[in-house]
Amino acid sequence: MFRARVSQHERALKRAPVGPLHKTLVKPPTYKAYSTALRLFRLWLHFWLLPWPVDGDDLDHRVCEYGEAAWEEGENRATFACLVSGIRFFEESLQPRLGAARRLIAAWDKAEQAVKSFPLTTLMAEAMAAEAFDLGWILEASAILIGLAGMFRIMELLNITAKDISGSIRDEAVIITLHETKTSNKKQAPQHVFLRNPMAAMLALALKEGLQPGDRIFQALSPKVFRDRLRKLAVLLNLGHLLITPHSLRRGGATICFRSGGSLHKVATDGRWDSLKTCRSYVDCAVAELAGHSLLNRDSLQSSAAKLQRLFH
Repeated sequence: MFRARVSQHERALKRAPVGPLHKTLVKPPTYKAYSTALRLFRLWLHFWLLPWPVDGDDLDHRVCEYGEAAWEEGENRATFACLVSGIRFFEESLQPRLGAARRLIAAWDKAEQAVKSFPLTTLMAEAMAAEAFDLGWILEASAILIGLAGMFRIMELLNITAKDISGSIRDEAVIITLHETKTSNKKQAPQHVFLRNPMAAMLALALKEGLQPGDRIFQALSPKVFRDRLRKLAVLLNLGHLLITPHSLRRGGATICFRSGGSLHKVATDGRWDSLKTCRSYVDCAVAELAGHSLLNRDSLQSSAAKLQRLFH
């Protein structure tokens, strides 16, 4: 009995569901993680107006810069490690390169500690914003309040453009549209953040005024400057013993949402987490940190926060 011959067209139809061969070299979740890491790296280059590296040595240098930024901003190790592995996976010719980046991952593993950015409370954030306004740091004060209200990641926050902001205070709906985030891809619809905090909403609309649609509302504020000034504000308010970074806004915003009666599903949705399990771990850790922290300078924080309330009323 002879086996029926299969035509080239029939073989192609059978193979179509499998997709490209190179995707079968790793599991689908791993392939997605590599692709996401590369997309975030390209967004980072775009934010700093940097071209794609011209050769392997230049790429190694840029990847290390990205790794340092990820470390300082409280990102997970996987964010950086997946980038290095993803580049080596998609560009096999670069496997012998990226030596500095691989050494940086080893240094990350050695230096990593259990310490995380402290989750800001509403009182802390408002006190820091008030002091920032007093110092003339308008963008920093606005970024604190908007970042906390929207649970923004640092690059989500600093990449907001004028055209991304819509709605009005009268309608009680100021919306920020995020076209690309850590958990989205170009095929998905944009994600929307509702600013329910009146002060944050007013500041977002005010920063939009006079800008071209594509202008970033925080275009004069870099991640490094924002980190440095958050530290200075923390010291000014006797919070210097806490690790307060831009990531403190996201951790704090998620914790505030949960403690105010929001379900984990709501926190995960509003904070743009793909995994409910990840969100649960995130919130549980932050709630535990706040429960174990005794705020000794509450009166001085309330005094500073009161200045902010008077400014908006």
